[in-house]
Order: sequence, then structure tokens, then C-alpha cells
Amino acid sequence: MSRMRSYAWFFLLAALGTGAASPALSAASMTCPSEDFDTFLTAFMNNVKMQQVFTNRPLESISINASAEPEPATVSQLVDGAALHFPVMPSAGKQRADGLSRHISAISKSERKVTLVKSDTDYQLTFFFRKTTCWQLYRMRDDSL
Repeated sequence: MSRMRSYAWFFLLAALGTGAASPALSAASMTCPSEDFDTFLTAFMNNVKMQQVFTNRPLESISINASAEPEPATVSQLVDGAALHFPVMPSAGKQRADGLSRHISAISKSERKVTLVKSDTDYQLTFFFRKTTCWQLYRMRDDSL
């Protein structure tokens, strides 16, 4: 989804009273789709509202500043409010359409890493999830140049 469409979704949801700042939109207001990570991930990827509910606020975002001197530098920031655009993770259909491969790794019993890559490009996004009462996206890393 283009950045412009992402903005459109954000503003539409906000207008409907389901925006990120809405008190009604919380993990308590939505049932955890599954304790099983693979099942949770499928629901998370394919539902923007689910992404809004099960994403930490603020979200840790790490990226590469390719124009930094004397060499590219890692930039880490906490993103929330208007700076946090949904969907944060493309849907399964969008991943297929864009030629992305998805790799899931266990960091620990309660942490998973999901990496999206596109062959023969520098495109690489990694999403980090942690399980407490439900799985929660707590960090994303964009290593694309």
C-alpha cells in the first residue's frame, strides 16, 4: 500500500473514532487472535485494526540513514501519534504482489522475528514481536538502503 493510502486509512479510522488515539482502541477491547504465533501473525498482517491494537506505543523504529557521512548510520527513534502510520506490516496479499519473502525466527520462547525481503534488492524489513498476554509488535527495523 502506498504511503498516501496508508495516510488515507489512518485518517479514515480516526474519523470513525477508531484512530490510534481513541481510548476504545486497546488490547482490552479486542481479543487476542491466538496464542500460536503463526496464527496471530496471519491475523495481524491482514487486519489494520489488529495492527493498531497489538503494536506497542511508542513503537521502536530503527532505520539506516544512507546519506550520513562518512558512512551510512543507524537511526533509532520512538514513533507514535501521527508519525506512526498503519498498516505497519503489509498484508500477505501485498507481500505476494510485491515479491516479498517472509522468514520467521524464534528469538526466545516469547519473542519472534519476522523478516520481509525482496530478492536481488536491498529491501529488508524486520518486525519484532513479544508475547505477554498476547503477541505485541514492539520494534521494527528497516535495513533497506
